[in-house]
Amino acid sequence: MGHANLEREKIFGKIYDTGDLSVEIVSEAKKLASKSRITKDLDLDLKNYIVFTMHRAENTEIDTSFLSIIRAFTSLSDVKIVFPIHPRTKKILEGKKLYQKLKDCKNVFMIPPAGYIDFIHLVKNAEKIITDSGGLQKEAYLLSVPCITIRRNTEWIETVTEGWNVLTDTNPDKIITSVRK
Repeated sequence: MGHANLEREKIFGKIYDTGDLSVEIVSEAKKLASKSRITKDLDLDLKNYIVFTMHRAENTEIDTSFLSIIRAFTSLSDVKIVFPIHPRTKKILEGKKLYQKLKDCKNVFMIPPAGYIDFIHLVKNAEKIITDSGGLQKEAYLLSVPCITIRRNTEWIETVTEGWNVLTDTNPDKIITSVRK
């Protein structure tokens, strides 16, 4: 896709395809992650949970985004959701008095941020991902895990066009529908 974009922009000079460093990083991390015990430590059944992350200002600065997520998660009470909560997100949730509401969702398991290898193990073994992270969208794609992106757009449009990613914004109905598909 990058090659085609450069041709369309009529860049000067020759275009070289050099590969994608993130593909190599995820491939190596996947090998190392096979030794991770995080799913055992959290008592998770493989492919029977969703990994959720949210940290972008476009979502964390707006109370309605948090409330929409909480509403979706409440409706998905039969779905186990693992939330390695970013310190910034936790602080904002606490400041907005929404942390306890999320904690009251019995199906949401908030855990401290995981190291990269443990996180890749969590993602690789998840049924789906819900995120606003550009990096995680791509990692999910590279690990063949369906992704629900709670944004209006994505920098990884090929993940959408190839059917591995769906954009829902923070619309609870769209999130619920995407989880249930």
